[in-house]
Amino acid sequence: MPGCLEIGGQTFHLTWLRDNCTCPHCRDPSSFQKLFDISLVRRPPGMQHHAIDGDTLHIVWDESPPHESRYALTWLARQPTRIVSVEQQIPPVLWRAETWGRQHLPWHTLPAESAESQTWQDDLLRLGFVLFRDVELDALDRFVSSIGPIHYTEYGRFAHIRSSSGAQDLSESGCALTPHTDYSTYMHTAPLLQFLYFKVNAANGGETVLVDGFQAATDFRRDHPEAFSILVETPIEFQQFYQGWRYHFIRRRPIIELNEAGDISGVFFGHSHCFNWKLAPERVDAFYEAYVAFFRYLKHPDYQLVVKLQAGECVAVQNGRLLHGRRAFDPTSGDRHLIDAYVPWEYFIARLNFLRDQADFCADSCVDSCVPTSPIPAGRMMA
Repeated sequence: MPGCLEIGGQTFHLTWLRDNCTCPHCRDPSSFQKLFDISLVRRPPGMQHHAIDGDTLHIVWDESPPHESRYALTWLARQPTRIVSVEQQIPPVLWRAETWGRQHLPWHTLPAESAESQTWQDDLLRLGFVLFRDVELDALDRFVSSIGPIHYTEYGRFAHIRSSSGAQDLSESGCALTPHTDYSTYMHTAPLLQFLYFKVNAANGGETVLVDGFQAATDFRRDHPEAFSILVETPIEFQQFYQGWRYHFIRRRPIIELNEAGDISGVFFGHSHCFNWKLAPERVDAFYEAYVAFFRYLKHPDYQLVVKLQAGECVAVQNGRLLHGRRAFDPTSGDRHLIDAYVPWEYFIARLNFLRDQADFCADSCVDSCVPTSPIPAGRMMA
């Protein structure tokens, strides 16, 4: 194929090879950010010659002065089939409430040192949630901070939720909360990894409700394809009005999002925040028919895992897949102190990507150096 090299049965375009030279002249050896500017050379780039020497491909580029690139063959072999993100390596395992009658809940012990030293991540990626027991608040703080920067909210670094007569939010009341995702409906915030930790949970009622939004949306797509399409294609208005804090958040987004392959990649729902003021009158009936039908799926017992978390227990959820809610509780029956903490989901994924990919970005994995005028080594030389 013109402008390409066949290496080990795989095809590599010359432009890609030149653009991805890993030498310290072309990429910063610490950050691996590109220093080389592909727009300054002719396209496609031309080769003077190339050779394979042992486990390394050498290319001398037809530039002034000539530039030599070296690529480890093992590194090259991984690139065509390389999965961009760890998130794609571990596909979601969808679940309903009945799933947890057949298998144990994903309980873990909070890692003592660092979030990256344990295997709890696989459960979170597969199931969208994990549970931790015997957690102290200081240990939770260290653990969450080891994943990434804390996402501050109007509550501050952590949100301390207790019922009160002057509640500014439904979460501070004793009423039931239907399944929802926090913040991502009415704010332009990145998807979040959310931790819900009970310092005290002595009130009657108030069980935590978890719903696999991907499972509910998958079933809804199968049963009501036209209604599903409406929820995917219709941006609607979500709002949060804070009288005490003097904020009014407004965002428009669809309830269900798909990725490039057409798979469900996000479910963002919160009935208490959904206002729909911008719907055209002729679309209201069709939208609400779809909206109400999906809302009933989320509230159906078949999809709801109900668990009474005790003091010192915590659930971590992928906010954007897992919806959470609670049953009503009696604030006079005992203290209930819930602490919320958030980390951008991207930091969690980025740490796992780093642990997987760090060898590819280390100097010794891609051949640590090459200089513009170094001679081509003895080997299988090709013009």
